[in-house]
Amino acid sequence: MSSLLRHDGGAVAPLTAITLPVLLGLVGLGVETGMWYADKRVLQVQADAAAMGGAFEVADGGQASSAAARDAARNGFSQANGGSLSVSVPPGSGAYAGDSSAVEVTVSRSRTLLFAGLFQGGDAVTIRARAVARVIQNGQACVLALEGVQSQALYFTGSATINLIGCGVAANSTSAQAMQVSGSATLNTGWVDLVGNYSVSGSGVLNSATVPRTGISPIADPFADLPSPSTGSCLKTGYKSKAHQSETLQPGTYCNGMEIGSQGNVTLSPGTYVVKGGTFKVNGNASLTGSGVTIILSGSGSDYALADINGGASISLTAPSTGAYAGIAFYQDRNAPTGPDNKFNGGSTMNINGAIYFPRQEVKFTGGNATGGGCTRIIAREVIFTGNADMENNCAALGLDTSTTSVRLVE
Repeated sequence: MSSLLRHDGGAVAPLTAITLPVLLGLVGLGVETGMWYADKRVLQVQADAAAMGGAFEVADGGQASSAAARDAARNGFSQANGGSLSVSVPPGSGAYAGDSSAVEVTVSRSRTLLFAGLFQGGDAVTIRARAVARVIQNGQACVLALEGVQSQALYFTGSATINLIGCGVAANSTSAQAMQVSGSATLNTGWVDLVGNYSVSGSGVLNSATVPRTGISPIADPFADLPSPSTGSCLKTGYKSKAHQSETLQPGTYCNGMEIGSQGNVTLSPGTYVVKGGTFKVNGNASLTGSGVTIILSGSGSDYALADINGGASISLTAPSTGAYAGIAFYQDRNAPTGPDNKFNGGSTMNINGAIYFPRQEVKFTGGNATGGGCTRIIAREVIFTGNADMENNCAALGLDTSTTSVRLVE
């Protein structure tokens, strides 16, 4: 009986001596593998940033390599710790192989093997991450809001019906309500591109031919390279047209505002009209026509000219098709202060063929009609629609190109 009760505890020690190193090795392998995955995540961030930076450079007509290296370094990449970075335009593999609008970046680093060397041999493992970013052509933007953070950078409200024919809308604001359609407004558009997001409230309706894209990269200002206006000496000061008389004006600098009074009938000869300070104002029941015309709102200090076009005015303006301001109907100096708004309240009797460009201020647009092969563009800091508008994409004759691009990670 005693033989059945003998003590076998001493047998555990040899078993422990055999299994403990194995268990420790497995634990160490798990820790080491976790470090690899952490490295992979870091490398992926670097590859993504590098690919995006390279693609932005390609969009601007530059070389991707230096921009990719710069943005990878900004995210912690360094060759000093065994890192390697390669940039390929076009990509050599994947779904976008051979696409010259795509940038492929591979980032790698070597890590010395610890416990893993016991199982797979060798002294080191190479960890890699790959990313591909592509320049996306978004098409022609009829309306673009340049504001970067505010809500309602694009705002469609009231009972407005806005028809954007063959073009779309875009906003650079990062706000969750970068674009809002509210009240009983209806927006019919070819596409919607937003850095932030959008909302539709009340009885508002959004009809987009394609699914709205949100979270895109900011869209470059298509008119950023327009030359700053040269004001020159005053051709007229405080000009106001006379009622019930027809007048023809010549290009030049109009100081302290320019007003087309009620019952006035004014024709603008082809050329550039610089309104220095005050307000460019068109009253109700006034008539303003001009072909090959650019109206520039300029000034100094806090006195930069504003636009104030009232309902009931009859306006027919066409921008020039050649020259420094080809395609530009209205241009407010980009040195103007932010804050004031500009009103285009023409209703169905307002026909502006060309771009309305206010990079620093808000444009309130309560209606206009550019049918019959027209071309209207609104590029402003913020844009508000409260009235009906039809905008078409027939801008080739004016040499006006507001096609937009953005950059997206595609692999």
